[in-house]
Amino acid sequence: MKNLKLDEKMKSKFNIEISNDDILETNLVTIDDEQKDKNYNLILDEDFNFVRNTLKEAIEENKKVIESAAIMASGSEVPIALSVMAQLISQQGDTAKKLMDIHKIRKDILKQDIQKSPKKVITNNILNTTTTTDLLKNLK
Repeated sequence: MKNLKLDEKMKSKFNIEISNDDILETNLVTIDDEQKDKNYNLILDEDFNFVRNTLKEAIEENKKVIESAAIMASGSEVPIALSVMAQLISQQGDTAKKLMDIHKIRKDILKQDIQKSPKKVITNNILNTTTTTDLLKNLK
């Protein structure tokens, strides 16, 4: 549907002519909740894998740096070399802890998603309004 007031304002303001060829019609696409959940889970998995791989690469690189620093520290009598070595080892531990933390965070997110999802509840309540004599007759 064309907005005539807007067209007129644009014509007068910008000195242009608007034709029907210039109008682009679009259709809105709605995404149902199930599709949103699938997209969310895909994004969550991609982000988790990216963070996990980045942390693992950092741990591997840090191992190489620690080995190099150990060689330099053992050949040197400078106390700062040992201090740097201790900081590198501490950072390695922190990075390993972060790697474990992302697993816990992901587990918690997935747990919340399961709790949010509606559960099908089936209730089988039967109310017998007849007498036991009638019930026994029907069972025979």
